[in-house]
Amino acid sequence: ADRTAAQAGMSDLGPAVPANWYLLGRARDLAPGRIAAHTIGEREIVVWRGRDSGAVAAFAGHCAHMGCHLGQGQVVGDRLRCGLHHRLIDPTGAFGPGENALRQPTLELSEYCGGLWVRTGDSADVPPLSGLGLEGFAACYAGEHHFPLPWQVLVANGFDCEHLASVHERRLLAPPTLAPTDAGDMVLCYHTRPTGRGLADWITAWIGPDGVHGEITSRNGSMMLVRSRLGARRNFILLSFV
Repeated sequence: ADRTAAQAGMSDLGPAVPANWYLLGRARDLAPGRIAAHTIGEREIVVWRGRDSGAVAAFAGHCAHMGCHLGQGQVVGDRLRCGLHHRLIDPTGAFGPGENALRQPTLELSEYCGGLWVRTGDSADVPPLSGLGLEGFAACYAGEHHFPLPWQVLVANGFDCEHLASVHERRLLAPPTLAPTDAGDMVLCYHTRPTGRGLADWITAWIGPDGVHGEITSRNGSMMLVRSRLGARRNFILLSFV
């Protein structure tokens, strides 16, 4: 990649951190009055939950006044107090009376499927999480895993149907289909049957005699939703790469 692309966080594979929703962790772990610092690509952010309302907010990591890191601040009621000059900032990014010229950059947060998600980029380019259609499903946070790879490589692995047989011992029952959606997502659909002889393979074949119907959706690149249907049972895995 050339220098301009590198400065913009780009490579031959595309943006290092595309505009998208990114999972920060379990929503319940951010208790009222707590502040947590995160890094999305090269962007530092802080998220916090008000003591009174319990509402969550996300700010750029450094105070717009003098640049102090807000992770060293304190939640006072439903405002965040900077640790250096004790200026109070409300969830909209507004400072106190008489400081209308100051505005703290904010990011949109969402509590979805038990997770705390932050949106980067313009809302017009990033569909709401509700569009994933996962309401009504039980969900649990599976933790954070580190791979020394760009997100593009991980997504490519997910869309690689050939390794279903060699790694997962699944035989394709029909040619997979790959197609874009009107929202700009890319969706892979496949139908497999287990070929292994382990206990999990036997249970899978018993529950779903017609095989496993799978669907993998790549949303804005760095988010991947895997849905599967096994008999009458449906489940999902929602992955966020950063």
